[in-house]
Amino acid sequence: MMPFRYGLLCLSLLLPNHALSEEDSVRFAVGMLSPTGEERKSYDQVIALFEYKHPKYKVIFDVTYVETYKKHIKRWLAKDFKGKAPDVLWWQAGERLNHYVRLGQIADLNTFWKEHQLTQAFPQGIREVVFNDGAPYAIPFVYYPWGMYYRASLLKSLNIAPPVTWDQLLPICQWLKAQDRYCFGVGTKETWPAAGWFDYLNMRMNGLSFHRALVKGEQSYKQAKVRQVFVFWKSLLDKEYFLPGARNFNWNHIFPFLYRKEVGFTLIGHFAETQFTELKPELRQDLRFLRFPAIRPEFAYFEDAPTDVFILHRQAANNPAALAFLEHLSLPETQASLGQGLKMVPVHTDAFAGSQRFQVDAAEHLRRSKGFAQYFDRDAPQNMEGDYVSVFKAFLENPDVDKTLEQLESIRLQSSL
Repeated sequence: MMPFRYGLLCLSLLLPNHALSEEDSVRFAVGMLSPTGEERKSYDQVIALFEYKHPKYKVIFDVTYVETYKKHIKRWLAKDFKGKAPDVLWWQAGERLNHYVRLGQIADLNTFWKEHQLTQAFPQGIREVVFNDGAPYAIPFVYYPWGMYYRASLLKSLNIAPPVTWDQLLPICQWLKAQDRYCFGVGTKETWPAAGWFDYLNMRMNGLSFHRALVKGEQSYKQAKVRQVFVFWKSLLDKEYFLPGARNFNWNHIFPFLYRKEVGFTLIGHFAETQFTELKPELRQDLRFLRFPAIRPEFAYFEDAPTDVFILHRQAANNPAALAFLEHLSLPETQASLGQGLKMVPVHTDAFAGSQRFQVDAAEHLRRSKGFAQYFDRDAPQNMEGDYVSVFKAFLENPDVDKTLEQLESIRLQSSL
């Protein structure tokens, strides 16, 4: 398929460049980690295919480094923005989407979803994260799970199956400690990885509905059920199950410890697969991905699954080129292509997720899930998520339960002002 797609891209460049009206063009904006790398190629191929299928339309593609993009999107969506804003924009589900929905800055896609019968195209758990007050406001296209990476040979040497519950995991931690090794590694130099531990412990102990309400600021942190999360987390830290010095490491710095079996497990998103491409085949084959073990069985299948979406600017609601392009982006074959290029799982239920082991594992992991959070910093109130996550980072260094709960509750009350 790759030569065909590049052929389409070349073909699109050779087509006559007639003057285009506003209704013949669609401005498309995406934020990327690498605006000149594989991510860009994936989108170029999708755009070329759209222009080949719809020769009267032209896509004007605006690519920006992701952190810069987050600043641009605020200006583009603002009601007092005077320039020409993008029509179709990449964004993220959860509170980051709902923030702009509440401000009335993006188009309601209810009619679009009905016309293209999209309700059955996406899993129920994903539909929930793009709907607001009964209406959809985005087209989800890729997502990825979080979980624990480990080496299969480590558990095989103990004649132990991959742990499904914490009752099965804790004896492994005890054995590793007895060997002067660590059960868990986390790197918090960039702060955000610490939030994954809170997300999962809270979801596994208190369920998805409570977790969502808590992160949104609708529930108090000074409740017994939240305290028990930090008490449990503290018990793991007090037993020295975590690799010390988390603040000195980025998330990817933990993997060499994992490769050497000095650390048993690391909790991170499936994007970590990008770290494995240069590994020796035998080591790559030995790496496995584990669902975060259950604490209470009724809450065993809730997951962090950050989801990327496309939104329609409110001013482009009647732009035929923008609507045609949005339809193209919702197709299973388009989402399969983007999933392959972006190293994520396509959301559309009819999209091919790939045949490599890690792709298959990630897709199966998500398929079996009962509901999704978007990760703490995507679900928390805008402009406050960094304050919250810094508290989790500090807890890993100094697990003071009372102080932590006080700090979190103070941030929650401040965000509600």
